[in-house]
Order: sequence, then C-alpha cells, then structure tokens
Amino acid sequence: MKTRLTIRFPVLFFFAFIVAMAFIISADAAEDNPNIPIQHANQNSIKTCFETIREVSNFLIENSDHSAKSTWNLNSPDQRLFNSLIIKQYADAQTIITFNVTPTGVNTCDTSYQEIFYFNKSCAVSREEIFKAWKYNGDLKGVLYLSNDEGNIDLYLMPAGTGCIVVRQEVVYTIKDTK
Repeated sequence: MKTRLTIRFPVLFFFAFIVAMAFIISADAAEDNPNIPIQHANQNSIKTCFETIREVSNFLIENSDHSAKSTWNLNSPDQRLFNSLIIKQYADAQTIITFNVTPTGVNTCDTSYQEIFYFNKSCAVSREEIFKAWKYNGDLKGVLYLSNDEGNIDLYLMPAGTGCIVVRQEVVYTIKDTK
C-alpha cells in the first residue's frame, strides 16, 4: 500500500505541474499575440487608456477570429478618442462591434461599445427564445428596447425582413486605467 502512494504522488504532482504550465503558456501566448485593436494602439504609442483598450477589446473579441479598423487623432493620439470597428467571426455568423475609449482625467477613461448582429428569427421570437431574461423597457419607433438586470447593458431589436437585427450597447464612465 505504501508503494502505491509514493508512485501516485509524483504522478499527480507531475500532472498538476503540466496543467499549470499549459495555463501559463496560453496566458503568455495571448499577451504575445495581442488582438488587432491592441496592436493599433501599440503602433501609435497610445499609453493613456491603453489598459482600458486592452481589457475592453479582449472582453469583446475573446479568442475569436477577427479583423479591425481603428482610428485615432493623428496630432495627439495619446490624449484623444481611440475608436475601433471590429468584425468578429463565429462559426455560423459575424458581428460588427464598434468601441470607443477616451481619456477623461488623470488615469481615467470612458468607454462604450455597440455590437450588431442578425438573427434569422423575428424579433418577437428572438426576444422570447434568446432574450427572455432581459427586461422589456419599451418600443422605440418599432424597435424593442431591453436591458439586463443590472441596467448597464441595453439591447435594441429591430425587424429586418423576416429576421431581427440586434444592437447591444454598454457605456462605462470613469474607468481607472491602471498602468
């Protein structure tokens, strides 16, 4: 019995070590291969709000295949609005995301994003099947207006033929940009 325990401990330790190393390597690989908006910010020496750009773009893109076109002020890129339009690829669809980050004071930034996608189902069906947990806030000229429980993310469901265009929007003010 004692022999089995001495054999298991090294095997379990080795397995745990391999799992930990794989996690560290994958985290390093993500930092070594930043998404396109992060590359754009780096290439243009944007330091102010860089961490916010990194966090928001990583949140929006995750590990998805994507493309992006970013814009910034040519005269003072580190002191003005950074904007990126992202095409995010899914297995069966694409979304268009725009996000903005702008400095607002000493180490603070405001950010917003809008994500646009299409469902082949009507807005009424999409609301009932996909967004049933979201709070109904009203109808804005034929566009359904929903929000999450916290009230910080809005959804707009707009009919398009027999399908539905969904716009997801979030605005966050005064984010502490840690360097």
